[in-house]
Amino acid sequence: MQRGTGPVTQWLIAINVIVFVIANIELTLSGGFSWIYTLLTLQYSLVLQGWVWQLFTAMFMHAPLIDNPFHILFNMFALWQYGSLNERLYSHKQYLAIYLGAGMIGNIASLLVYASSPTGIGRFLVGPASLGASGAIFGLIGSFVAYAKGSRAYGTALFNAILVFAISSFAIGVVNVIAHLFGILSGYTLGRYIIKPVQSVYTVQYQTVGPPPEYPWR
Repeated sequence: MQRGTGPVTQWLIAINVIVFVIANIELTLSGGFSWIYTLLTLQYSLVLQGWVWQLFTAMFMHAPLIDNPFHILFNMFALWQYGSLNERLYSHKQYLAIYLGAGMIGNIASLLVYASSPTGIGRFLVGPASLGASGAIFGLIGSFVAYAKGSRAYGTALFNAILVFAISSFAIGVVNVIAHLFGILSGYTLGRYIIKPVQSVYTVQYQTVGPPPEYPWR
């Protein structure tokens, strides 16, 4: 069967890495201030004033290298893993709809939690600002669980999804838990009830069995 990383996953990784490199070069040359981080990171107070594009652009931003070099590494590894899986199961358009849709829903949910919780647990769960592809990537995790439902791989897929969510949301410092949660839930919903995969459910063990799609653009 056709294996490896599909073109959409490759492009998404490339865009994230290119934006990361350019933003960090600017941050270094400017002595600590970056217009790229200011304009593209999800800053809730600015979105509430009209900077709504940040709900989208924050999906392609990652923590500065000097602050957290593992942020982009972990996210790109997860995107490579789950992106490659999803791109074999869904068409390119479906895959992008899940990825971008889950990322947007996660960011919108984070904004709503921030706006409705001036203090307390809500602000703790989303932080003062947010950036990263993790909400979108959790959408791919959710859509893969949705695809695996009904197969022998469902239990393993669900266990791994819960494990990744728990570790990345509660064991590695300050993260946007709301974006993770709504990313995975929206990915599951899209993959299960709205977007039909290219392949029907085969016996799955992190690799599908049966005729592979030729990366259809539908």
